[in-house]
Amino acid sequence: MGTAAIDLLDASGEAATDIAVFRNIGAGDTALGGAGNDRAALSGLGSTVKLGAGNDLAFATLGQRASATHDLVDGGDGNDTLTITIAGSQMTAAVRAELLRLHEYLLDDPQRHFVSDLLHLDMVHVEAVSIRLDGTVWPIRDVAPESQEISLGELPVLGTGVFTPMGSLLISMGASIAGIEDFTGLPSGALAGLGHDPVAGAATRADVYMEAGQTISFDWMFDNYDAAQRDDSAYVVLDGSPMALANGQDAGDPGSAGWVHGSFTVAASGMHSLAFIVADGMADNGNVPRLFINHVVIA
Repeated sequence: MGTAAIDLLDASGEAATDIAVFRNIGAGDTALGGAGNDRAALSGLGSTVKLGAGNDLAFATLGQRASATHDLVDGGDGNDTLTITIAGSQMTAAVRAELLRLHEYLLDDPQRHFVSDLLHLDMVHVEAVSIRLDGTVWPIRDVAPESQEISLGELPVLGTGVFTPMGSLLISMGASIAGIEDFTGLPSGALAGLGHDPVAGAATRADVYMEAGQTISFDWMFDNYDAAQRDDSAYVVLDGSPMALANGQDAGDPGSAGWVHGSFTVAASGMHSLAFIVADGMADNGNVPRLFINHVVIA
């Protein structure tokens, strides 16, 4: 722990099983980590933190104003993560743009320096960044800038999911309805309450930050490989509210409903969840329905 004076906090000789925890690192202080999985709370006041080997964690808080004073952070070897705490009221266009720049830096080359007056950082050798937004931690890719196309290949899938050569995410079967409802934030029995009787299926979900008035749009296509009376179906869920997209009656016997464009506009700023579900209306273990999803865009 640092003091009011300029301190050298040296844990460079620690073993790989040790964990050094650095706090109150002030202006001019230097903290040196070692071989362990170290932790450091950054102040933004002009300290130097070199975390060494190990899978280290650094923590920063977004200040109230931009400053040319930076903490110099070197993650060193290992897989290091920075977590930035941000209040929802601080998520201005400038902050979103800076987070997008940081995300692009991570995708490009974390071996070079990332310098930000807004985040009070001069950072190198840090491989991952998380954002603690109003108390909940998200990967930086989920905290959306002004406009963003969601990377479908990175979305979690419950059941069977395939990323097609045409850029679509295809989901089909492999999960129970109870598991799907839990995965998508629905209460038990919600899908049956929409007038169908699903027995199994698959789902995917995107959790993203959106400003009030922003729109999330998407393209979808439902393929029904079964007799229409088996009542296979597809759904979209926004923030826990399910809506039917199509069923076997719409698609044909069997058939496809073709590509359809959909969108939602959110009324409040914050994290929002968009989920897609496809469900089999009869456990026939043969002709299962499929849902294709493409071009999920926030604007």
